[in-house]
This record gives sequence, structure tokens and C-alpha cells, in this order.
Amino acid sequence: MIEKGAKIVILAHQGRRGDPDFIPLRQHAEILSRVLKRPVKFVEDVFGEKAKQAIKELKEGEAFVLDNVRNYPKETKEASP
Repeated sequence: MIEKGAKIVILAHQGRRGDPDFIPLRQHAEILSRVLKRPVKFVEDVFGEKAKQAIKELKEGEAFVLDNVRNYPKETKEASP
């Protein structure tokens, strides 16, 4: 789809802090760049102003990875459902 001009925003909920599989999603953006043979940016935000601005500025055929939802403090809060 990206080769047809799609605008791609990737949001991930990956790993748990302290677990071995909890790696920065910046690394995912770098890997995707190599696989897709085109730049995939990383935005160090989940849903704040940086994320909103990056989405507004996204051009056709571009992609980026937002930061890990697991970095949002309330996401890992222990509470009842």
C-alpha cells in the first residue's frame, strides 16, 4: 500500500517493562526501513502533540512508528477492569 501512496501510522503495544522483549520501537522503525527500503520515521509520542503533528504532516507514501503504548503510565497501572 505504501508504494501506492498510502499514509502509514504504526502503533504498537509490545512487551512489558523489564522483560527481555521490551525494546524501543525506534529499533522497529529502523528494521522496517531496511525491509521496506524506504525511510520509516520514529515519533517519540503515543497520542500527544508530537504524534498529532506528525500525523498532520505525513505525506503520501510515508510511514512512521509511534512510541510503544506500554510507555503510557496508565497502561501498566494495576487496577480493576
